[in-house]
Amino acid sequence: MAFETLKITAFKGVDQSRGLYGDMGTSPDAVNMICRKGALSTARAMAAEQPAPPAGCVRLFQGFFRDESGADSRALVAAGGGHVYALVGGGWRDLGGGFRSDDWCAVNYRHEDEDWLILVNGQDKMQYWDGQSAALCAVDARMGGEEVRFARLTLIYERLWGAVTATEPDRVYWSDSFAPDNWELSVAQPDTGGGFMDVATFDGARIRAVLAAFDDVLIFKDRSMHRLNGTYPGDFSLTQVYGSEGTLAPRTIVHTASRLYFLGGDGLCVYDGMTVSSLTHGGDSRMKDCLTAAGR
Repeated sequence: MAFETLKITAFKGVDQSRGLYGDMGTSPDAVNMICRKGALSTARAMAAEQPAPPAGCVRLFQGFFRDESGADSRALVAAGGGHVYALVGGGWRDLGGGFRSDDWCAVNYRHEDEDWLILVNGQDKMQYWDGQSAALCAVDARMGGEEVRFARLTLIYERLWGAVTATEPDRVYWSDSFAPDNWELSVAQPDTGGGFMDVATFDGARIRAVLAAFDDVLIFKDRSMHRLNGTYPGDFSLTQVYGSEGTLAPRTIVHTASRLYFLGGDGLCVYDGMTVSSLTHGGDSRMKDCLTAAGR
């Protein structure tokens, strides 16, 4: 039997001798890796296969599209420097520029026979891309004849839900079913068309995010969280979530299969579909260590 002698002259891994958390850029956990003859490297098929987005891009989305023959495709979309780009044919295509904010929120939507990636940023008109056009197209979203520009958008039961506007900080809007361009309220048939609901808490807080999760529309304010359920406007009901914490940063909201995590005033919080609790005081020693090290 043949043997090969391996000699490690110096330690080259993550040094945990000073505690669980090492220097910036290191991690106590390793996944998707292989180790051959003492050399640690990335596992096969885990290296980046796409060219990096243009310099200055701060947001990245994925659009899903299906053509008339049923073939599926996907595309990466990036935003930065007042421009929106799409990765097409191995290179980044500029879909449009001159936008006043790069903090876009995106939703995949099927409108009639086309798949759209709809984007909003709160300062510019709502935009969409169909996966093929050379540029973004604007959507004229109006309520009461006045244009509304949402910073956050979500989708549930074929309706779009928008919130975080400059003029109505407590208001959440919904579109007509299957009609992302129709947000107008129908007085004659209130269960059709668009509409809105005010989530007033009288504590100086604003809506920071809306998200579809657990078959509800979740509305996050600074110091509270609310659950809106129902399938049509006459059936909509609003409930404040028990043990509620608001979110300090809407981009910290992460939805998994059975939990939703976000950063609140009491640290990292978790929502299980019924109540909100804080992981800071939940007995997770590693999370406590992390928050303590961060100065909380």
